[in-house]
Amino acid sequence: EKGDGKRFDAHTLPPPSTAAYQPQPGKRAELDLRAWQPSHLREAMLSDISVVYDLLKKLPPAVTFFGGARIKDGDPYYAISQQIGALLAEHGAPIRTGAGPGIMTAGPEGFKAALKTLPKPPPNMSAPDGDSALHPLVSGMTDAVEATKTQGFRIKLPFEQSWSDSIDVGAEAKLFPYRKLALYENCKGVAVFPGGYGTLDELFEVWAHGEVGKFNKPMAAVG
Repeated sequence: EKGDGKRFDAHTLPPPSTAAYQPQPGKRAELDLRAWQPSHLREAMLSDISVVYDLLKKLPPAVTFFGGARIKDGDPYYAISQQIGALLAEHGAPIRTGAGPGIMTAGPEGFKAALKTLPKPPPNMSAPDGDSALHPLVSGMTDAVEATKTQGFRIKLPFEQSWSDSIDVGAEAKLFPYRKLALYENCKGVAVFPGGYGTLDELFEVWAHGEVGKFNKPMAAVG
């Protein structure tokens, strides 16, 4: 619900840009797990667990956005992601995304823009208690993680998934399962926007956890 009492009506939104669903010809992932030795896979798993949890225990609970990396500025879903990000800032709820482009950038952009217009951060956006030191692989932060900081968990890929400039603090995972876990662990809820196979994978994982009672946070499918 918007601050003025009006609700977003997803049924009036036009379909997202077809760019969200188009394959990328000629781009293949250079990382082939079938070629990994068991020791390499084990090392990557242990590294991801360490990086993810060392940061998660410093982060306040956030609202997670799932959505397409190829949705561009100007698409209606890019705009509504920005608007919902702004609403979260106004209500004192931090935002978390996969730290890539598209929806993963739009929500944090709206969040950060709204914070600049507020006279002061909402009272529940204070720094959490505890040790302020972060894992050395965490990007760009050495102080306590406040709720005014946008959160991101990036996946290491040879294309497309570069760090978003809208993310204040985050960590990089080598494997998708731990990146996904970082996104929905310790969250207030999940908003799912149009996207491709990755977004559907994230949606169905959280949905499945909800069906067996392991995830009881609100979920919203935007559009």
